Amino acid sequence: MPVDIIEYRNGSWSEFLVTLSGDEFLFEPAAITRQELAEALQNIPLPLPSPYRTEINLAATHWIERVSAKLARGFILVVDYGYPRREYYKPERTEGTISCYSRHRRSDNPFERPGEIDITSHVDFTSLADAAVRAGLAVAGYTDQHHFMVGAAEAHLLALENSAEQEGARAVRSAFLRPYLMLMHPGNMGLAFKYLLLTKGLSSEPRLTGFKYAGDPWRSLR
Repeated sequence: MPVDIIEYRNGSWSEFLVTLSGDEFLFEPAAITRQELAEALQNIPLPLPSPYRTEINLAATHWIERVSAKLARGFILVVDYGYPRREYYKPERTEGTISCYSRHRRSDNPFERPGEIDITSHVDFTSLADAAVRAGLAVAGYTDQHHFMVGAAEAHLLALENSAEQEGARAVRSAFLRPYLMLMHPGNMGLAFKYLLLTKGLSSEPRLTGFKYAGDPWRSLR
């Protein structure tokens, strides 16, 4: 999903547009004229250092509106790397979250090799949750990947522990723990990825095991 790159400088916001200088693409600051973008800026906590560059993802809010319109009853589980708003717009995060990747190598320049690199940014989960509520969805859970996987796999892990003496149980347990170090450990991907559970048309609060160890979602998101 494309994001708008914005910059706070000398007490005001501008957006970055793309211009061409010779054979090179460059960013060029411009006045913010779109009402939707101007309104989204009001949610970014101040004060901030100057200059301060970051992003707003309006496409994500439009996407959740479209998904909600198609859903009468059920769940939406959003999984991605990101932060709640207060962490996304931390004063020390002066360069935003834009990252570029090619062949597992990271770059900070999205114009380095147009069409040959993946350009990505983190998700502001608070803005996504706010948009979901406006679209008629309920926020039923929010947690990081470490806590989600511990809750979801707990029964399986206990069963492996109880069958420790059975043939093959040790090998199965080892096979589970190897990816844990990358996917679940807080020092690796365990805290980077977040899980947001949205619901619609349900008569009772869902009890999904992945959110067993999650706290109040709005307390975390706010």
